[in-house]
Amino acid sequence: GGGGSPFDGLVRDHATAVLPAVTPAHTALLSLVALGPALVAVWRRPTGPVFIRALACAGLSTFMLGWHVHEKAVLPPLLLLSAAAVDTPLAAEWLPWATAAGVHGLLPLFFTLPEAYLKRVLWGAHAAVQAVAAAAAGRRHAAAAGALLAAALVVVELLPWALLDPEQRARLEFLPLALTSTAAATALLPVWGVTYAVLLED
Repeated sequence: GGGGSPFDGLVRDHATAVLPAVTPAHTALLSLVALGPALVAVWRRPTGPVFIRALACAGLSTFMLGWHVHEKAVLPPLLLLSAAAVDTPLAAEWLPWATAAGVHGLLPLFFTLPEAYLKRVLWGAHAAVQAVAAAAAGRRHAAAAGALLAAALVVVELLPWALLDPEQRARLEFLPLALTSTAAATALLPVWGVTYAVLLED
């Protein structure tokens, strides 16, 4: 109904003014096409490790292409990618980046004032632990990439506070959350590609 909060999670249809309209049928077709390589990989090599990699690929594909996807839907593919990282160097290399982006995308779910600082501290601590663990395992490039992404996401989150005055921020209260979600989803794009490459590893 009318007068709902922009945080109420309601799904609404909006007409696009410039971009072409995307329907559920479009996203369903794209999702089915995206699942093809994972299905083929499992068909050719029906082993436990390949199945885990295929599930990570399928989960991230449906997250990126779904018609209406909740932020929490990124957690299963991240957990599966973590499992794949045990015996797949490429997955391990990208894990700090993937978790920094995926967990950051969950921050808009916690929007009350008491949660505002706690969620950022916990996310920053998580990103730091991932970077330290990657560096300790000899994956210094992965550690640096994860730390750099975390810093970039913080900058994106601060942009509305740096560029808008209080009145504009009050009028555009959903903008910071939209920026956070968009930045996190954009950062997950290369991870999505990596899940396909991981399918090919022995």
